[in-house]
Amino acid sequence: MIAYKRGADVQLVSRRGLDHTARFSALAKAIAALPSVDLILDGEVGVFDEGLVSRFDLLMGPDPDVVATPPVYVAFDLLHAHGDDLRAKPLSARRDVLEDLVEDREGVFAVRRLEGTGQEAWAEVQRRGLEGYVGKDPASTYRTGGRTRQWLTSKVRREGEFLVGGVVERTGWSLLVGSVVADHLIYRGLIHVGVGHKLADALKANGLVRPTSPFSEKISERRVTWLEPRLTASITYTEILPQDRLRACVFRGVR
Repeated sequence: MIAYKRGADVQLVSRRGLDHTARFSALAKAIAALPSVDLILDGEVGVFDEGLVSRFDLLMGPDPDVVATPPVYVAFDLLHAHGDDLRAKPLSARRDVLEDLVEDREGVFAVRRLEGTGQEAWAEVQRRGLEGYVGKDPASTYRTGGRTRQWLTSKVRREGEFLVGGVVERTGWSLLVGSVVADHLIYRGLIHVGVGHKLADALKANGLVRPTSPFSEKISERRVTWLEPRLTASITYTEILPQDRLRACVFRGVR
């Protein structure tokens, strides 16, 4: 989420170009109160649980059984402030200005630093159950587009096998997968597999097509070819959300 401040006007814009200012109006007011007439912040809106772990599911909607913060803006970087374009300055200098701007402010924070070495940071990620971390060279400038070895992302990923209960065409073919819980096939989500019609044709040819959904809940997807849940898809993912859905999935194969 990029935050733009021009005087009293603030915009919160996602990387897809969607304007979320109205949705997070309290954060827009908090950014408007920062001590600079003009700002461009690169960050993320998050909700944290009582262990100070960012929870994607809580950002989608509150859970009355979970102690959590309201949405807060966590700034990763500072591109522009006090009339100066800071992108060509080293990260360490941008960080100093950022910390001065958000010190003792409500709702806006500089992203937390982990331990000094990669191994120590990774140990903290695992110990606290975090999603991962980004290692950045303190001398790096701010670059848009493309990859750089000065900023490296390390994510905790889990791997599992899930039964395929259907296939659907959505800008390519995707699988509807689930897992068996108490003799019920629980829907886990839609996984894009990046292949064409050959997969669907092969599944149909093997006699797996069935007239109705094998899942225990109603599925809203359209144009689904339902399958007998005999095939297993290998998938890596970051977590299973409380709604039983897989998050940040990567398809590995099917057998």
